[in-house]
Amino acid sequence: MPRHATTVRTLIENELMTRVQDLESVWEAYPNLKANEPFLQLQARVSALETAIADRRTFFNETVQIYTVQRERFPQLLFARALGFRAHPYLDLP
Repeated sequence: MPRHATTVRTLIENELMTRVQDLESVWEAYPNLKANEPFLQLQARVSALETAIADRRTFFNETVQIYTVQRERFPQLLFARALGFRAHPYLDLP
């Protein structure tokens, strides 16, 4: 994945997390929503999506770490430099 695509993806994920936090503040402000079954289902789904995003971010970061370590080892270092393999940034939350 190109570096630009990774940056764009990170920005989109961060925007999504901001929107989810906004939604959470709304449902905290309206206790009657907590008793509404469809809303409880939505809340469970949002929570599951947050967990899935966090799991995938962790997997990506672990993969980047493995890639970086392998890219810096000898003799891979020689091939990586010759073939233009570059470092990848981690996905971080702001």
